[in-house]
Amino acid sequence: MGRAKKVVLAYSGGVDTSVCIPYLMHEWGVEEVITLAADLGQGDELGPIQEKALRCGAVESLVIDGKEEFVKEYAFRSIQANASTKTAIPSPQPWPAPSLPKCWWKRRKNTVPMR
Repeated sequence: MGRAKKVVLAYSGGVDTSVCIPYLMHEWGVEEVITLAADLGQGDELGPIQEKALRCGAVESLVIDGKEEFVKEYAFRSIQANASTKTAIPSPQPWPAPSLPKCWWKRRKNTVPMR
């Protein structure tokens, strides 16, 4: 089985996911990296995240609206389960990574691209 020529990378804008863009291209021979971030209510932070992805070599940077999914499927359930951090502060974090592709699939026609 050959390697992928195009990948969609769940992207946070942090160092780890930013380094993944050139790594996938140079080490794995990926020709096109498309980043995918979820809007969970961050507001103005998403524009710079998209710009950073493009500067790192992504051919396209997508943002999906994940607010409703996050609140209904993760935040409420975490609070109901009394989930907490080590400091015993109620916490809906982390949002499980597998939910990002699920959320994208449901809303793929409503993504906001930046090229």
